Amino acid sequence: MKLSNGWKILVVVILTGVAAILLAGDVLYETVLGRNTSESQVLALVETLQIGMSEAEVRRMARLPTFSRLALYEDPDAWVIRAPLTLGAQEWIIVVTFERDHVSGIGVRIGDDFRTKPQRAPQDKGRLILRGEPI
Repeated sequence: MKLSNGWKILVVVILTGVAAILLAGDVLYETVLGRNTSESQVLALVETLQIGMSEAEVRRMARLPTFSRLALYEDPDAWVIRAPLTLGAQEWIIVVTFERDHVSGIGVRIGDDFRTKPQRAPQDKGRLILRGEPI
């Protein structure tokens, strides 16, 4: 059976759409349904983290199954614990700063801006200093 050009185009369009949905599925899910769960995990982890904790303690806490939707990124300047990406880059992140290998600051920010604090975010803990400047 041979398909006409019109049917071939329709098949390509459908397959392209399905591929786009599959590739963007996690972001769409998080934007529409998963955001509350992720934000709840961010709030719970911020409540658990304390000033003075060691890097190893933070690493262990962030990797607990209770915080399965969050991902830890260790950077020399600050550690970021990120909720899954959402459309509009409004996902919450936890910024953790260290002094002498111990937590000196903890705060919740928006995914693409360390200076923007979400409305419902808890109070910062300690001193959040990044590259010599408060955030």
